Amino acid sequence: MGVSDPDLAALPLDDSPPPKRPRTRKKVEPYLRGPIVWNWIRLAREAGPAALPTGLALWHYRALKRSTTFPASLRDICRLTGQSTDSARRGLAALAAAGLITRTDCAGRKPRVTLREGNR
Repeated sequence: MGVSDPDLAALPLDDSPPPKRPRTRKKVEPYLRGPIVWNWIRLAREAGPAALPTGLALWHYRALKRSTTFPASLRDICRLTGQSTDSARRGLAALAAAGLITRTDCAGRKPRVTLREGNR
């Protein structure tokens, strides 16, 4: 007895689409994306104790927003760095005084921050 080819037309076909997998979003840890000029980090460290963590948080949000100008939420900065709101506010003021950021305040809104990347 010989082996014959199976009759594929006789097999039942299921025309329904494959089941969809539920979309899950992988939790990603916060990251710092550069390049960041080393002089910027040195000047932020010299500006005060709250300035460097606040500045690094701003660089993180710059990467997320894909822009050098964006609204800076004190609550988000505090959540990322573990600082108090007052400390984050002092950090923003110190960075602005050092010339590392430009800050535009609008009543009732988040301050708009522009990171200044160049060396002084």
